[in-house]
Amino acid sequence: MLSPTELIFVLSAIAIAGGVKGVFGIGFPTTAIALSSILIDARLAVTLVTLPILSTNTLQIFFGPNPADIFRRYWKLLALMMPIALVVAFLSTEVPTTILTVIIALMIIAFALVSMTQWAPRIPERLDGPAQLTTGAVSGVVAGLTLLWAPPMMVYLLSRQVDRKELIGVLGLTLGVGTLPVLVGYVANGNLTGSTLTLSALLVPVAVIPQVLGELVGRRIAPQRFRGYLLWMFLIFGFVLLARGVFF
Repeated sequence: MLSPTELIFVLSAIAIAGGVKGVFGIGFPTTAIALSSILIDARLAVTLVTLPILSTNTLQIFFGPNPADIFRRYWKLLALMMPIALVVAFLSTEVPTTILTVIIALMIIAFALVSMTQWAPRIPERLDGPAQLTTGAVSGVVAGLTLLWAPPMMVYLLSRQVDRKELIGVLGLTLGVGTLPVLVGYVANGNLTGSTLTLSALLVPVAVIPQVLGELVGRRIAPQRFRGYLLWMFLIFGFVLLARGVFF
């Protein structure tokens, strides 16, 4: 399925993404897919990171607030996210690879810009319910196609002005639980079976070990400058993938 060079490249991408996830609490799908898609097909890159995303977000739950409290506050988001993600994931094989590459590129660019500017409209408490439903619907569509949850989720969480610990907990729970229907959809449509399922499973420890190490490091440093460099890297990769999808 992958040449030795491609396999080493993907393993490196997943390990780097795990470290990023541990330090910052976000960025695993963005880093893993952005790096992997440079050398391998974008659809294959998305498929291979399914189990690592599920594992890293499940692990992240333990670094955040009480999962039960998070679920009580954000269940409306999950209520639309999960069924929409399942349907879109199942139908994702109908989307041409070039269009999928462009969508991934736009999501990476959006994530980088939102994270750089830290700007989002403020959502008052009385509008939180509709905001969760809207975010859940948009996230379901985006994640079903690309597994890139971050752009719509970051806009919502910044709008609600949550602190870092709650942000990590919300992303860990919603993305961990939300990845389950995407996984089911990919298995049902044949994307995640046989060799792809096996390789995706083998990539789990490659992601989780650097994540744990990154979490330990992230507690002891203030990595704002590194974070800035990382976001610029995402922005460049996003435009590279956009050019690849449009011109190649």
